[in-house]
Amino acid sequence: MTRTLFHPCCGADIGPALRGFAHRVDAVHASDLVAPAESIRCLRPQWELSPVRTIKHEFEVELEPNGFCGIRNLSERPKAIPSGTRHEFIATERSSRRELPFIWHEYDAVEALRHIDNISVFFFRRDSPHDGEGSSGVLWLGDLLLRRVVAKLEPGGLIVTDGAHMDGVAEQSALWQAPNSGLRDGTEFHVCGRRFIFDSEFCSARSPTLVWRCE
Repeated sequence: MTRTLFHPCCGADIGPALRGFAHRVDAVHASDLVAPAESIRCLRPQWELSPVRTIKHEFEVELEPNGFCGIRNLSERPKAIPSGTRHEFIATERSSRRELPFIWHEYDAVEALRHIDNISVFFFRRDSPHDGEGSSGVLWLGDLLLRRVVAKLEPGGLIVTDGAHMDGVAEQSALWQAPNSGLRDGTEFHVCGRRFIFDSEFCSARSPTLVWRCE
C-alpha cells in the first residue's frame, strides 16, 4: 500500500512539507493552479527532481473558477474545461538517495483528491479564504471537503494545519481554534466518525502549525 502526502493549494510551501514528513510516506502529491517550476525550486537543496512525463488531464471542474480571490463553492452544474496537466517526477533525497514519486497536479486540488488514496499526511496551511491575495479560496477544512479528505486518511494518518484562518464553530473547529488555546498532548476531538488526537506542533512561525493524528 502506498502511503501518500497530499498538499493541496501548496505554492512554494511544499518544501517544508517534505522536510517534515517525507520520511512517513511513499509518494507525494502537490496541487496548484500554476505550473510547478517556481514552486519546486525550493526543494532543490535537499531533493533532485527528474521529470518522468507530463499528461494532459481533462475533467469537469466542481469548483466555480473564481481565480485566486474569494471563497470558491462547489458548483451544482459542473462545467467541462479543456484540460489541466499532471506533472510526474522522481524526487531523490540528496543525503540518503531515497526516491519518491512526486506528482504535481496543475489543476483544481479537489479534482486531484479524486485520484489520491491512502493519505498518511494531509498538509494544508497559510491559505486564507478571506484575504484574497495568496489564497486559493478553497475551504479544505469546511465540512464537505474535510469529509472527503478524512475518508481517505489512513488510521494513524496526520492532518498538519494552522487552521488556514478558518472561523466559526464546527465539530472540527479545534483545527483553527486550538493554536490559541494552550494544547496539551492527548487533547482530542471527533469529526466525520473519526477521533483526532493532538500529536505535536510542527512549527510556530507566523501562525502555529499543529499535527493531529487520526485514529
